[in-house]
Amino acid sequence: SSGGGIYEDVPLTTSAGQTVCASAWLRTQTPATGASGKFTLWLTGTSASNAGGTAYGGLGDLDWTEAQTCVEASGEHTTLRIQFYPTPGAPTTEIDDVNVEESLAANGSFDDGNGAPWKIYPQTRSNYTVYGNSPGAPSAFAGSHFAATNTSTGGGGIYEDIPLNTSPGETVCGSAEVRTEAPNTGASGKFTLWLTGGAPSVSGSEDYAGLSNGANWSQLQACVESATSHSNLRIQFYPTVGAPTVDIDDVSAEQSLAANGGFEHGGSPWTAYPGTGSRYVVYGNGQIKQTIAAPPPPPVQPTPQPTPIPTPRARHALKIKLLMKWTWRFGTTTLRGMKIGHFPRKTHLTVACKGHGCGRPAKLSAAGAKGVHRVLKRLSGHRYHAGDVLTITFTAHGFKRERARITIRNGRLPRVARA
Repeated sequence: SSGGGIYEDVPLTTSAGQTVCASAWLRTQTPATGASGKFTLWLTGTSASNAGGTAYGGLGDLDWTEAQTCVEASGEHTTLRIQFYPTPGAPTTEIDDVNVEESLAANGSFDDGNGAPWKIYPQTRSNYTVYGNSPGAPSAFAGSHFAATNTSTGGGGIYEDIPLNTSPGETVCGSAEVRTEAPNTGASGKFTLWLTGGAPSVSGSEDYAGLSNGANWSQLQACVESATSHSNLRIQFYPTVGAPTVDIDDVSAEQSLAANGGFEHGGSPWTAYPGTGSRYVVYGNGQIKQTIAAPPPPPVQPTPQPTPIPTPRARHALKIKLLMKWTWRFGTTTLRGMKIGHFPRKTHLTVACKGHGCGRPAKLSAAGAKGVHRVLKRLSGHRYHAGDVLTITFTAHGFKRERARITIRNGRLPRVARA
């Protein structure tokens, strides 16, 4: 039925300008693909209801996809509703790790329409406008409004100051959705969090560049760690001078529960786990004084890297060539594509996986050309975790069985060996 799905009501008192943000991980129930729907937050009670939501669609059945949205209170409310609206008749949506937090940022969704308390940085030639959704024009990421800013002066842009008392080691993290104002593309700049007041200021930031437009929002994330005691948090956007206008929505900031999460104040309270022979060192930028291990390969690899399955040359060997391409980000490795060479018409393929990132089912098999290509296509795009082990086996009548073992590693190309 239209409007069907699941929801949860949470007692929550909010006032005008207060922002609540949420995230959830979604996928399609196997063996189907293509689940779609909407993930929505509602603020209800006392005054008119407010909603913010994000649509999802085209979900796979192995990889989880994160959905994020925010809602901003236009007045006083007493209840937060978290709701999932699957598309009627669409494949089943699977949901996990739903999280909701009250943001420190006021008017982070710009849905009050007047722009306050965001301000143009003083003495800069910058522009700042809040737009409402209108027919035929690109709409907000969530809710009814979004902001736009550009500058012709270095250091220009918009900012918001929030009274916030922090002590040494406390971490504040923020996020925002950004895009280029249509019809242009290529907006660039910097998203920065500042802790000021009472001690020397500290900051953390993320650069952005090459932004698309329309419905193609990109998320920014940054954290800042308190050096001593501070009394103010500043959230600031620095668009590049002369660059296309950047659209901004769903700005959120939260205090982290992790102490010294940025390792800016020595090593404490982090400790090597006792009895494990582990070593732990904190480095300052450009001031490395000791090496505790050989430098690892880059932990992030956005360009697919190939690994060929070893091809045996023995008599009656199948000699099937299989090339797998991978990208990785720290402990998560993604299989970006597979290319297979010639193989006998009645070849049987089995792919077994052991580990936390294997998904379901953990074992796939097929026979014949169509079946083999179907299994390989299904594996493409799956994300594995460090420590997962894939075993790929080819068999065919009259040939020796061939097997390869692929071990997923942390921040590097998977290791491939004959099994």
